Amino acid sequence: MKYSRVSLKDLSKQELKQLTKQLGSQSDFSIAREFNLKPFEVKILRQQKNIPSVNEDCANKKLNWTDSKIKLLGTTTDVKLAQKWGSTRSVIYSKRKLLGIPPFQPETLEYKSIADYHIWTAKEVALLGTMFDTEVASIVGLAPCTVTNYRNSLGIEPFSERGPIIWTDIMLRNLGEMSDKEFSEYFEVSVTSICCKRILMQIPSFGTGQLTKPPILTPQAIAKLGTQTDASLSKKYKRARYIFRLHRHLRGIAPFKEEAKSKYNWTKSIINKMGVIGDSEIARQTGIPKVMVRQKRKKLGIKTADRQQNITWTDSMVKQLKLMEDKYLAQALKVTVETVTQKRESLGIKAHIGSKKWTASELKLLGTDTDVNIANQLSVSSSSILRQRKLLNIPSFKGSTPFKWKKSAIAMLGKFTDADIAFELGVHASTVWKKRNELNIEPCNLKGCGNWRDPKMLNKLGKIPDEQLGELIGITALAVKSKRQSMGIAPV
Repeated sequence: MKYSRVSLKDLSKQELKQLTKQLGSQSDFSIAREFNLKPFEVKILRQQKNIPSVNEDCANKKLNWTDSKIKLLGTTTDVKLAQKWGSTRSVIYSKRKLLGIPPFQPETLEYKSIADYHIWTAKEVALLGTMFDTEVASIVGLAPCTVTNYRNSLGIEPFSERGPIIWTDIMLRNLGEMSDKEFSEYFEVSVTSICCKRILMQIPSFGTGQLTKPPILTPQAIAKLGTQTDASLSKKYKRARYIFRLHRHLRGIAPFKEEAKSKYNWTKSIINKMGVIGDSEIARQTGIPKVMVRQKRKKLGIKTADRQQNITWTDSMVKQLKLMEDKYLAQALKVTVETVTQKRESLGIKAHIGSKKWTASELKLLGTDTDVNIANQLSVSSSSILRQRKLLNIPSFKGSTPFKWKKSAIAMLGKFTDADIAFELGVHASTVWKKRNELNIEPCNLKGCGNWRDPKMLNKLGKIPDEQLGELIGITALAVKSKRQSMGIAPV
């Protein structure tokens, strides 16, 4: 909208007569807008003719202040009382101020945000303020109010399609030339922003002709400016956030900037362990998820721990350097590829390309012992032994000595799954199955009375034996052990 202006002397007699008739019937700015005049010229003409303004006319209307009305002051907003009694907000405000009655303060509800439980990733935090909170909420999977509360706690300004206000010359020239409300309607800027801008530029109010004083802050609150976010100060002192921003600007204090607070306590001892021991071990010791440990380590620029720093290279390991690719040998030895490559190059061994090269002596070992034992002996993976043995149609190793069943082992039958018992005894599951059927023992009943969604069951991890908890939940002891270890909980 183009804001073109003319002067009173440019008006025709007919236009001036029409303007004079409207004086006092509507606001000066409304008349100025109709005749393309500056509002202050309309104001001067009205004052010369001793015509009260619309606001003055309303204010001069006498209001019968009964005891019942005075009792209602401060119990609700001045605007609601003005509407109820057919008066204006300024009349109610003046009377309340005269009697020293504080303004109405709506109650605030205590709440505990789900953001306290949601783990905000760096990518999610980066979205705050770049789009509407409702859009962030749909991406993150939280309620919009939760996103808003968390954004405010970090002191991040809300997203606005308009962006920051650009105060043009025409806007600055008209500050104080009309009421803040009319300025707001005309230029589509909030009344609060207009008032703050006038205070910063020391421009008097259109209604009073006096400089507007900034809202009062206590010396303690002023001393905190710039040391905390405006949002945190607003929450602490229960005042609107713009008040702290305004006082900062008046004093030339830069806003406080802080990094998003982590949900985890990254102590020096934890950070010192990064790169020394594995992420999984740190996660187990601290209870912090492994993925968060890895993210923190990468953010600090710390390389992953070399899991074999103190590795002792046996003759069988060195022999595999020329028989296997570095990446496959590293996987078998559970070390980094760089470690294998460095060892191989230090010995002047050329890199092997392709599948593992099997020597005659290695092939003779297949089937003579368990795949695991042979893998340990040759320093390769057990899956590599299994594949090569099956490729050559070599049957698996079967011990000549039958397994001796002790009373303690027989007592486990039917109480745990065959697979669990086999794992504990170091035998094949079929061995357990045969013995259980031989004794006519029913298989383990996995019908439990709970699951991991039950917080009571989670709280029992590490407090009672895995076997006992497995019976309660209806899963194997091995599954309980796996869950407990994933949460970094030590056994009972």
